[in-house]
Amino acid sequence: MTLTPADWTPALPSDNGSAAWEAAEGFWLPWPWLRADGCPRPVTQPIGVDRAPTETAPAAQQSVGLAAVFDTDGSRLGRRKGRAYQFILRGEGQQAPVPDAGGYRLVLEGRMAAFTDGHAIRCRATQPEQRPVCVAAVRLERVAFEDSGGQTLVEWRS
Repeated sequence: MTLTPADWTPALPSDNGSAAWEAAEGFWLPWPWLRADGCPRPVTQPIGVDRAPTETAPAAQQSVGLAAVFDTDGSRLGRRKGRAYQFILRGEGQQAPVPDAGGYRLVLEGRMAAFTDGHAIRCRATQPEQRPVCVAAVRLERVAFEDSGGQTLVEWRS
């Protein structure tokens, strides 16, 4: 399991044109409007003339992201600088690892932060008929991977 933050610092300017934070590391949420606890299984498209049997449906447009923000005078301990949050499933002795049948969960804990205009979420749409793209400013306090039973496999705290 891997979650790699991207450098969103240049993409999140303040209202006056200068950087609101020293750094911002972002994550796109793949299924932001899902009301279930788990993620849906990938759906493959029917095999056609131009489509190989192993191709999956194209990714949906990214519409919701979280920007973990870091103040200029704040601690640098929680910054990833492109390093992924990662957990490697290992087997016991010579046995192969057995994946959790119920899947795994990513847990992000923290609190909302505010952009320079005082709002925690910014949205924009380039066309009226297009779904808006929204980014929320957050201060992450904990990132963890859990199994389907809620057991923490690995965690990072700021």
